[in-house]
Amino acid sequence: MDIFFCMYLKEKLQREGQSLLLNEYDTDKLVRGGASSWHYRKQLSNKVGKGQYVMAAYKKIIRLTILIDDDHIPLVSLDNVRETPKIVDTIKKTLQELIHVELE
Repeated sequence: MDIFFCMYLKEKLQREGQSLLLNEYDTDKLVRGGASSWHYRKQLSNKVGKGQYVMAAYKKIIRLTILIDDDHIPLVSLDNVRETPKIVDTIKKTLQELIHVELE
């Protein structure tokens, strides 16, 4: 598990023996993009409520950004996740039934 703090990279925690999939430049871009997205979500909070977390799932990893406060937004990478969260599986199954297509 890797944790990066936004608005800019303040601290990096990495499990011993784990290798990074992204180089420092790409990680910095990801962190800055995440911080920018939280700024936009904050503007919508009066309509949808205060943001809590965001999850992005890729083939190799799941990335979570969790709003603690305006200065602390950890970015967590979960490597080697073999099971998707149950809610995602439920939504995919429902969509398959509604639109009659196979989803990955």
